[in-house]
Amino acid sequence: MSVQGLRLQDINKSFAGVEALGNINLDIQSGEFFTLLGPSGCGKTTLLRIIAGFEIPDRGQVLLHGQDISQKSAMQRPVNTVFQSYALFPHLNVYENVAFGLRSKRVSGPEVDRRVKNALEMLRLTEFAQRHSHQMSGGQQQRVALARALVNEPEVLLLDEPLSALDAKLRTEVQVELRRLQHQLGTTFILVTHDQDEAMSVSDRIAVMRRGAVEQVGVPREVYATPKSRFVAEFLGLANVIQAKIEQKTATTAFGRLQLDSIPAWKDGMLVIRPERVQLCEDPPLVNTFPSKVRDVVYRGSYLEVWLDREDLRVRTPPHQHLSVGQDIYVHFPAEALVPLEVTS
Repeated sequence: MSVQGLRLQDINKSFAGVEALGNINLDIQSGEFFTLLGPSGCGKTTLLRIIAGFEIPDRGQVLLHGQDISQKSAMQRPVNTVFQSYALFPHLNVYENVAFGLRSKRVSGPEVDRRVKNALEMLRLTEFAQRHSHQMSGGQQQRVALARALVNEPEVLLLDEPLSALDAKLRTEVQVELRRLQHQLGTTFILVTHDQDEAMSVSDRIAVMRRGAVEQVGVPREVYATPKSRFVAEFLGLANVIQAKIEQKTATTAFGRLQLDSIPAWKDGMLVIRPERVQLCEDPPLVNTFPSKVRDVVYRGSYLEVWLDREDLRVRTPPHQHLSVGQDIYVHFPAEALVPLEVTS
């Protein structure tokens, strides 16, 4: 795929008068692992189907290499889709499932054999070539579906929540496999998911969607650490939201006056801080520190989840920190960890 990649330009789509997508603009780079993340009904699957050619936009263009492919059928596009259900043929073994698309395109026998064997080896499925889907685990079936898509050598691979049927442990393993595979191939992967951890672990960039619009696009660390809206902050992990009134480089809040790292453009709004960025201490620093009391403590293995009695504040601390319910404690907000949000966002 060229460096120009895939461009979605002013994409609009409605169903029965209800807007599913409103003026979507995205640039997806060649060889990028890009994720469309959002809750059910936000439009992410509709957008994926438009890229695939299963839906035609009401307005706007899908550009590949700078050429408009919006009106081309799914079969005419250099794009393949891996579905949530895998959609394997139960009467065919693994080899024939993977070969099916190539045989439909009348690819020569030797070329089919070469490409299928390469795909099976790449997905570590060679030993399962003669098995049928009912003889395989969910993770193995998912890899067969991937092999069947990749054997066609698509320029863009679309992944429609392909891991949702897997248990938590297997899901994590397949996420690592997906990332390894994408790095190895250099193919553009576009994933649709509602799973925040999945998006964070596999993506080069994430587009967070809500109500048919894109709220924010960025690398995982950027979107998590500096969300642009309350929705993004709360959808992509846990977030403490604090109402604030800004004066110069300070904010008046229910806790007291907070020193900020930068001056927001607004006067009244919100501050967001992640639970792991809040600090609990017995000897308080001079600024941004206030007395509080421990309301509840839950041991999570790798960290303690702590609730304080002020503003329902949630904190994550190292598991070795000794805390008990009712304990008096100081809470510290590092200035660089406070992210300003406008009320209108």
